[in-house]
Amino acid sequence: MTGMTPRFTVALAVTAAALLPGGPGQGERDARRTVAGYAAKVTASALFVAGRDLESVRQAELKPVRPIERAALAFLELEVDEEAGSVTASLPGGVSATAVFRAGLGCAVAVDATPEALRAQAIERPEIAGWEPRPLSEPGPLSEPGPLSQTAPVDRERLEAALQGAIADGTGARAVVVLRDGSLAGEAYAEGFDAASLHAGWSMAKTITGALVGLRAAEGALDLEGPAPVAEWAGEDDPRGAIRVLDLLQMSSGLDFDEDYADLTSDATWMLFASHEAASVPRASELARAPGTAFRYSSGTTNLLQSLLRDTFEDAAAYRAWPYEALFEPAGLASIVLEADASGTYVGSSFAWMTARDWARFGQLLLDDGTVRPDGDAPRRRILPEGFVALMRTPAPASRARRYGGHVWLNLGPAAAPALRTFPRLPQDLFYLSGYEGQYVLVIPSERTVVARLGLSKTDARGSVERLAVEALAALGRD
Repeated sequence: MTGMTPRFTVALAVTAAALLPGGPGQGERDARRTVAGYAAKVTASALFVAGRDLESVRQAELKPVRPIERAALAFLELEVDEEAGSVTASLPGGVSATAVFRAGLGCAVAVDATPEALRAQAIERPEIAGWEPRPLSEPGPLSEPGPLSQTAPVDRERLEAALQGAIADGTGARAVVVLRDGSLAGEAYAEGFDAASLHAGWSMAKTITGALVGLRAAEGALDLEGPAPVAEWAGEDDPRGAIRVLDLLQMSSGLDFDEDYADLTSDATWMLFASHEAASVPRASELARAPGTAFRYSSGTTNLLQSLLRDTFEDAAAYRAWPYEALFEPAGLASIVLEADASGTYVGSSFAWMTARDWARFGQLLLDDGTVRPDGDAPRRRILPEGFVALMRTPAPASRARRYGGHVWLNLGPAAAPALRTFPRLPQDLFYLSGYEGQYVLVIPSERTVVARLGLSKTDARGSVERLAVEALAALGRD
């Protein structure tokens, strides 16, 4: 699927017939497994990663919206084992899925693995123990709104009205954060959420994976211009051998991967909720177009990149520790939980959790060209390789509408019609992260501003986040 981040309609969107005993034959994809896997995974992560309660999950993440979803919910049974850190979702016909929490790795559906084997994957993260979220810059640490380094006056009343309006507009926002010049300008939270709450970024995780690819390339372990080193594609007659790592980064691989979330047996839904290893599904995809010639948004592409990252390490422990050592700790992302699949590979397309402040902090890292300012008067420290953020912000040659770069969305619009950009009321230099159910981090370099919006939206939240950004910029004024 091309264009905007696709909407999930997987949440219990299944016909009653598909829930009855006697599903597909052996070896075929069964929609009931996807439904059970989705319910188990989403519930487990909300409970054991984000610290939510079961009733709030039933009333939000698992809330049926359409009649067909209400019918499906009647068939679903959830069993929560708090002591074991697991959730089992069951459907008629003996179909069930169990999602298991692992310390340091989040939750995964136990596909082709026992719950006990998954629990054994748990990792300690002593390298982030006791982290204190460091200020983005001085003045104005994240602990409270502070003075902003600009000469124009700030209309605090208008800014507060914009923040509270975004929370109250009925679109499901749970947290909004606005940064200006690396300082916290303001924030607001819905009832039941605060600055310490973790939020699922869904497809915003893709940009994290993109940054990790840039780091590993700078370390010499990946060649962006070289062919993607996928063993299954190494045959002389396999046209997939021509796919470059850069093609994957720019969503231009040419692979025939089905990013359809209305189809409960599509490549995307099966990959995320019914597969042992997420990358196994796109790895088996055939080539539909010549590499580099067509833009096609694909969560499978990102999970292929994560599998390539894993392959550059000698062992799983080194791979799992590396993102924290190379990116998360230096950038001060103290709250992040990057979840892995049952094989222990990070699901880089979809499963990352952070506080709203840390999602904004990651946006600030990109705004500052991959650098951070340590405490005090120390010079900036470069984290992402020089020039890589510029590469991420460069339109993929195959993205004719100039809406996508290197694992970030762009607001340039078509060259012949820039007014048709995604956010027409906001600057063209805006680039952004976007995820299912209304997750956004807008980075606006010309305004030195980052706007983060996290929540659970059953309808399109683009208008809401655009209004928030427009009002916030007006309240912050201009130098």
